[in-house]
Order: sequence, then structure tokens, then C-alpha cells
Amino acid sequence: MYPHPALHSFMQGCNSKISGRILNRTMDEAMFKVTDCRNADVGISRLSTKQPQCYAPHVDVTRARCGYRAFALSKLRNELHVDDPLIVRRAVTTIADILVNPEKLSEALKLRIPDRLSDLLVSQDSYLRERVAMAFITIGGRSAGREAILKNASTLCNLSKGLGDRLAAVRIKMALAVEMLSRAACAAEDLCSYGFIELIVNRLTFERKAILLVLLDILKSLLDRKLKSHAMEIDIVEKLTILLRRKDQETLAGALSCLAILCQESALKQVVIDKDLFPRLKDMLDDQVDS
Repeated sequence: MYPHPALHSFMQGCNSKISGRILNRTMDEAMFKVTDCRNADVGISRLSTKQPQCYAPHVDVTRARCGYRAFALSKLRNELHVDDPLIVRRAVTTIADILVNPEKLSEALKLRIPDRLSDLLVSQDSYLRERVAMAFITIGGRSAGREAILKNASTLCNLSKGLGDRLAAVRIKMALAVEMLSRAACAAEDLCSYGFIELIVNRLTFERKAILLVLLDILKSLLDRKLKSHAMEIDIVEKLTILLRRKDQETLAGALSCLAILCQESALKQVVIDKDLFPRLKDMLDDQVDS
């Protein structure tokens, strides 16, 4: 990757409009060198990078070594579905880092990179599932990226499958990606149509605390988008009632927030009354734990 002294690759990189062979002969003539067969060869284009070409102990080997300037995303996109799993891992991790830049995210949307990442959400490699979910968290944080995700039915379907992943580290990243999408009002009906409410409600009673809190945040966003009638059909109040028996303050706060939203509908308010929740809620009024 360093300048080739015989081919003048540095000068060729400065001005790509001039033929490499002409530039080689001109430079040799200016330095009074004898032209030989090597000068007829065109120099190899140099690659720019922000990391060393040889891995040092402090360099993350999970990331791609070379950046390709303006062609970085297109090069990495082509590496997403190669046969070598290590190359795919490096490409996914590097793309996730690059997408933090809003300009690069806009370029990635033009290259349809979110669509290329979709099938990796259900990859056999747990590392890829987690890293791709992290990339979708970044993509979903922008309105244009959120629209691109919602337009792809395969992506939404794979995200719903990811909420039931066998690994907790993957599930929480999938949940955070869905939570990012649920913040937009336009996404509520799409998420509901793909069964996210039913899936979340079914996992409330046995999910780990960290993931449970994210699921409750998603539920609050979805229930606040005029989807309360659908919540009544799947008996969400029963699941929230079970959560009210727990002692954890954060879980109780999330469950009560969902109940408060549900009680805005008269029909659901009657369901809460029928469940005889008032004694439990009355005890919580005298709770001495500081929020």
C-alpha cells in the first residue's frame, strides 16, 4: 500500500487523468533515469486507510482493515454475502461504525444496504445477528432510515423473529431496534400488522429485566398510537397484572405506565375494574420507595 518508487504511484494518485505510463516516462526523464520495461507498467492505485495495514495488538481485528474513500460502503456491501464468514463479520462491523455518520447513512440508503442486511438478522452466526441489529438501531434513528426499514417486509419479519432469539445479547439488540422504530407514529400500525404487540405481550412474564424494560417501552409507544382496541383482544391486562406482583421498581413503573394508557379507553378501564386491581393499586399509593 506504500508508493512504488519505480512506478511513481504517488504522482499517479495525485492526477488520475494523466496516463500512468506517460507519467512514469516523464518523471524518469526529469530525473535523468534510463527508461526500462518497468516504466511501461501502470502503477497500482493506492488505498487509503485509517488503520495500520498490519494488525497491531490494539487494533480490533473484527473490523475491515482498509477504507476505500468514497467507495467504502459499496465495497463493504459486496462483502456482506461472500463465503468467508470472517470477511462478512468485518464488513458488518465496519458498516455499523460508518453509519453513525449521517452523510454515510444517506449514502447507504441509496445503495440499499439496509435491504442487504435484512437476511443477516436471521443468520446462523449469533455475532452477525447482534451486529446487524446494532446497525438497524442506528438506521432507525433517522427518519429516512426508519422509512427504509418499514418498506421492507422481510426486515420487519426478521426483527420479530429476533425478539425470540435464544441469546439474550441478541434479543436486547433486536428489542432496541424495534423500540427505535416504535417512536414514530407512522410505524405503529406496521409493527402491529406484523404481530409485534402479541409477541411482546407473550414475552412479558418470563423475559429478563433489561430486555423487559425495553419491551415495556415499545408497548407504551404502540399503545399510545390508537391501538388500544387491539390490546383488548389479546388480554394484555392479564399480563400486566402479573408484572404488578413483582418488587422491582422499574418494572412496576413500566407496567403502570402501560395500564395508565389502557385506562384511557372506557372498555379497557372496565376490564381493569373486573380484574379487581384496586386493592393492589391502593397499596402502591402508600409506597415509600423514592422514584
